[in-house]
Amino acid sequence: MIAPGDIESIERATLAGLGCDSVQVLDGWLLPRVKAPMGRAKSAVPIRHDLLLDPAGLETITSAYAVDGLKVMFRVPDAAGMMSVRHLLAGMGFGPVLRPTHVMIADLTDVAQISDSTAIFTSEPDPDWSAVFTSPGFDPDDGAARVQALARARNTCFGRVNIDGMAVAVGVGNYNWGWVSLHGMRTALAFRGQGHAATLLAGLARIGLEQGLSRAVLQVEEGNWSAFNLYRRAGFRTAWRYDYWMA
Repeated sequence: MIAPGDIESIERATLAGLGCDSVQVLDGWLLPRVKAPMGRAKSAVPIRHDLLLDPAGLETITSAYAVDGLKVMFRVPDAAGMMSVRHLLAGMGFGPVLRPTHVMIADLTDVAQISDSTAIFTSEPDPDWSAVFTSPGFDPDDGAARVQALARARNTCFGRVNIDGMAVAVGVGNYNWGWVSLHGMRTALAFRGQGHAATLLAGLARIGLEQGLSRAVLQVEEGNWSAFNLYRRAGFRTAWRYDYWMA
């Protein structure tokens, strides 16, 4: 399912969905530097899985992040071609942090069939949509910062499932770089396990099909098995897995 050029378009589509449209490129590495809770918005990531990195390049990337007051972080795929990068980072005092993350892709036609229920879609988030991110069980400061990042993105649909006039589940579809990039899938604690996330996935996929797109991408942390299993049922398969590396 992965063709030449897909890796770069997937990474750029992912960053576009987080409001990172203007991204510096250095020796094949994308350097997003948005001060948001999502590690993807502020970590260096390769556009190919066979790139090299030398100590001078590492220092240049580190300095670029330091200018913006950020500690450098790398997203390193588990591809065989990135072994030399992992060895260099380990030798320079870096190591994996956080949970590994799966980059998953799917055909939109498969995703669109996971639910026949309907959701509501708008071009901008409103306070009711945003409230799901700060509802009980979620960190309100983290949730508010995530909403701000998602709201900056262009070509975005904000989906919700309402019950009794109140949003209980939300999600985001970003339509750039030839992909539907999915973000911000959240369901209020009292309404989980009722199929609302599937409804949002299907609706966001249908919008992508209407725009002439054919594939979707999302990222999910390893260990979030309820989400992982939902995405598998919707047709998503792991394209690659990566770790965050920090000094």
